[in-house]
Amino acid sequence: MEILETQAKQPIRALALQGLGRIRDPHIKQALAACDTEEDLQVLRDVANEVKGKGEVSGDLTRWAAAWAIENIGFSQDAIPHLEGGALTEPPYRIRNEIIGRKLQEIGRIQILDSRNEVTPEYEINLEFWLYGPTEELFRANFNLPQYQTLVGNVIYFLNVRGIELAIDKDRSFLQIDDERKRRWLQEQALRIAGSKFAEFTEFEQKRAYKTIEDKDFLSNDYNQDIPLRNLAAQAIKQAGSWLDPSIRSRSFVICEEWEKAVAIGEPALAHLQEVIERKLKLTTSENELRQHQIKALETILAIFDKNYTEISASNHQIVDCLLLTEFLSNNYNNNISWRKSAAQAIKQAGSWLYPSIRARSFVICEQWQQVAAIGEPAVSHLEEVIERNLRLAASEDEIINQQIKAVETINQIQFAELSEKIKKLVKVLLLCPEEQVRKATARLLEPHKGVVPNIANLVDALLFEYTLEKPELKDLTVPQMDERLSSCREKESVIATTFANAIAEANSLARTYSKSTSAAQEFLQNKQEAYLSDIRGWITQLEKQIAETSRYQKKIKYYQESLKDALSEIRGIDSELYKELMAVPKQTALNSTEYQTYNQCQNLSPDLEYIKSQFVPKINQGQAKLNKKSKERFEAGLWGMGIGVAIILFMTLVIDYL
Repeated sequence: MEILETQAKQPIRALALQGLGRIRDPHIKQALAACDTEEDLQVLRDVANEVKGKGEVSGDLTRWAAAWAIENIGFSQDAIPHLEGGALTEPPYRIRNEIIGRKLQEIGRIQILDSRNEVTPEYEINLEFWLYGPTEELFRANFNLPQYQTLVGNVIYFLNVRGIELAIDKDRSFLQIDDERKRRWLQEQALRIAGSKFAEFTEFEQKRAYKTIEDKDFLSNDYNQDIPLRNLAAQAIKQAGSWLDPSIRSRSFVICEEWEKAVAIGEPALAHLQEVIERKLKLTTSENELRQHQIKALETILAIFDKNYTEISASNHQIVDCLLLTEFLSNNYNNNISWRKSAAQAIKQAGSWLYPSIRARSFVICEQWQQVAAIGEPAVSHLEEVIERNLRLAASEDEIINQQIKAVETINQIQFAELSEKIKKLVKVLLLCPEEQVRKATARLLEPHKGVVPNIANLVDALLFEYTLEKPELKDLTVPQMDERLSSCREKESVIATTFANAIAEANSLARTYSKSTSAAQEFLQNKQEAYLSDIRGWITQLEKQIAETSRYQKKIKYYQESLKDALSEIRGIDSELYKELMAVPKQTALNSTEYQTYNQCQNLSPDLEYIKSQFVPKINQGQAKLNKKSKERFEAGLWGMGIGVAIILFMTLVIDYL
């Protein structure tokens, strides 16, 4: 009450009145409310006069504060309206609400700045009312006016930590706002202002503001659905003084994507970076950006290890090793090969602390085969994953096969402690890999070792066995040429059958080493053998058939030639004129030609013989009567040759008809 009697400033008077309403001693408060003494009754009169605006410096702020104080002290309901008491014609709550309503309505009417760009007195008075009066009522108001939003921001700003606490309303008991959008908007304003002022706060103020933010769990993964709000909280907290726990500061840096600052903090940042990698802490909702953040978190972890490896605990070593293999380099990312390769590009550059196996896997993913071979045996299991297609480095089938071959060649380049172990790895590929190109490449690598490991010799030979069966046009070959090819084919048939039978037996034996009843190589060899034998046996059948056909054709041509020549010889002795006429027929070189060694030559010669036949037949028919007469005369004269001539003429007619 002394302040009310001595201070004219409304904010101070309003705070004094609110302090009166917050008397903590229940006995004092109860006695004051009872108004049993004149002194207590005078307090009610003085406060009521402030409510009525009868004070020398009364205003809306002090009137509201006085009405609020009367309500909170709990004065007797009889004393408040009594003329000897408060003499209030309206209940305090009604007066208080009327003032609040009127001040809210002013927000949309009053100007913030005047023509000189200075804050207007009306705005200052309205702002002062909310700063020292019913702040919660301002925050609860449901306005979308720009003036309202500006006013709320100014109230939070000038109230400093108190404004931040009120707007965040961590336990919802103060503002009691049900509209979630309104609650979020207030929190956003509070966090923005906290970010702009946090560095200026005293340590006490920082701790107080931090507690409000921490209690609301703004930095937690619960805010993955409201990432912007969490970012605002982190922007504020990262400015805290040296009192702040390094883990919290590093989390703030991670949330703000200030990766280099996270590296500077070191090990305390690892857990938060791990959460980014595991997508427990999300810094965005975009899938592409999420993957970029995972890579940045990975690079930051690697930088921390490179910088502080000896100081980092063993448990964190294990966590990071696990992360590298399960979250970045695993086969789970066969559908996102480019992203995994980006991770591998970062991992492979890590310092000497990185396990050789992890570095080797990174080199494999980056297809840096020479570096993989240099690491040695720790790389073998990762190369086997490429060969078995468990670790895919490409989507294209051709590229995958090329990478499988590269992996096999790299295994061959590695200096194993025991050569037998290298051979065993390559033989495994030989037996179990289903891709023919990969098996062939492996067989070529094993070929120099056939003498050292004799139980693979037949298998390697069969896999590398290549036989191209030449198939010329058989009708252009002579019978001796076809006989030679037939002999060669039968010999090759025997070689193929023996080679592949031995190889299949070796494959069966080796398959048992890997607890397999059959192997891909065995199936391939069987198919390859069947294909070769089917082809060569089919060709043998064709050769045999063509040899028979060509031989028959040759016999016909030869018999044809001899018959025609014999007929000419006999006619010459019977009828010289007919003989001359027949000898004048063209193409008679065909009668003595030897160009019928192949089937096609037989076919080429046959038309000429057909032509001779076509010319001989009508001429012989025309001279038939004369031949018969001479034949009879000679027969009667006992000349048997003439009888032979007639027989030949008759035979020739039959031959010509046959041919």
